[in-house]
Amino acid sequence: MTHKDDVLAFLVSHPESSHREVAENLNIHPPQQVYNILHNLMKGGYISRRLKKGVFKYYVLTPDPINQHGTQAPPIKPKVIAKTQPGISKEQQEAEKWLIDRLSEQLGVCLEKKRRELFEKSWLELDGYSKNPFIACEAWAHVGPPKSAQKNKVMADALKLLYVKDFFKENGRCILLFGDEKAASHFKHNSWNAKCLESLGIEVKIISFTNEWKNRVLKAQKRQKR
Repeated sequence: MTHKDDVLAFLVSHPESSHREVAENLNIHPPQQVYNILHNLMKGGYISRRLKKGVFKYYVLTPDPINQHGTQAPPIKPKVIAKTQPGISKEQQEAEKWLIDRLSEQLGVCLEKKRRELFEKSWLELDGYSKNPFIACEAWAHVGPPKSAQKNKVMADALKLLYVKDFFKENGRCILLFGDEKAASHFKHNSWNAKCLESLGIEVKIISFTNEWKNRVLKAQKRQKR
């Protein structure tokens, strides 16, 4: 499927997602590409958006939407909906929560998904967060070596952790959490990414998936063909 199909399918199963949520869940870089896709989908009459708490939320128009020219837009491809009705990243999201829960048990600290307001209408979301002691964590549910764009995604997560720590003037731990040794390997050994994370004090931790979770993540990756 194309990125346009990916975005449309994601909104079918995740209505009222923001531009940022679409970009992060589908791992499309740069995020501007997602903005352009959303704009074109609105122009074509496939989706619309509404402002909620200062953030635009996008949703699919069904059935047979009318585009801005007053003509009927082509129907959404059935195969797009059929492939993704359960959610393109549902397995990964659940696997990330499983990882965060296991890390909570390991550390003896309750880590929760947390949205942090920054300034004006800006905010970010962390996969795992504890205020006292301060721990900021991003989890990546992937099996196998990362591709180039995926490496960039993980490094962007690392930058987010550092920014949160600096913005709130906190002393504590920043953790990148993986469920697979091969997925984490690039960030633990001799790559410049690994050395950068080490120098910045970002911990790279691995809590290996059970066979059940590994198979679920692999099935999702196969379906997404990433």
